[in-house]
Amino acid sequence: SMAMESAKETRYCAVCNDYASGYH
Repeated sequence: SMAMESAKETRYCAVCNDYASGYH
């Protein structure tokens, strides 16, 4: 569960960063 959550968080962070970079 922890590993899955960590992976999801990492992916979310990457997507958020990419989205923010493009949005900004």
